[in-house]
Amino acid sequence: MLRCVAATLQHTLERLPGQDRTQIGIMTFDTTLQFYNVSGASPQMLVVPELDDAFLPMPEDLLVNLSENRENVASLLEKLPAMFAGTQATEVALGPALKAAYQLIQHIGGKVAVFSATRPTIGDGKLKNREGAAAKGGTSPLNGVYKYAEPVTAPGFTFMDSPGYDPASVTGQIAGGCTLVCFTTGRGSAFGSKPAPTIKIATN
Repeated sequence: MLRCVAATLQHTLERLPGQDRTQIGIMTFDTTLQFYNVSGASPQMLVVPELDDAFLPMPEDLLVNLSENRENVASLLEKLPAMFAGTQATEVALGPALKAAYQLIQHIGGKVAVFSATRPTIGDGKLKNREGAAAKGGTSPLNGVYKYAEPVTAPGFTFMDSPGYDPASVTGQIAGGCTLVCFTTGRGSAFGSKPAPTIKIATN
């Protein structure tokens, strides 16, 4: 995802409004907040590990004039995917990152664009696993991802990209080789099939 976001931002730099007045700041986040000083000879990462009381490590230089620092901004966006390619961090401090972004732009205003592929898990605004439907997946490793109705060859837990409508979704699974459907009720869909027996699972 980071590679796609960085490439899109690079492509967008020329189209940002404000012309010579446009200012920009870039930060990333996982279990820490990472700010970037792009006003020097080359981009510099500044890491803030304190999430409960996050601060701006360089309040004056984290928001820069885009036209004056375009080369460094583009260089940073090009390097970001490689910088985080080997990361093992799975926690996400979205709340502290948003608070820090607000601190950064509150004196002039502006827009904050956030790109995140998972729910916030640490710091302010963290979300816990939902009970019920979201907890049905368990903890088994994902062994394969398949297109709609594609033959499933991997054993264990797999995923098929299928429509949200239950009968159409299960039809694709049967076409992919499913021989027994375990259908958890919840939305009230009426479903049964001859090619593969259906077991409906319900709780009270």
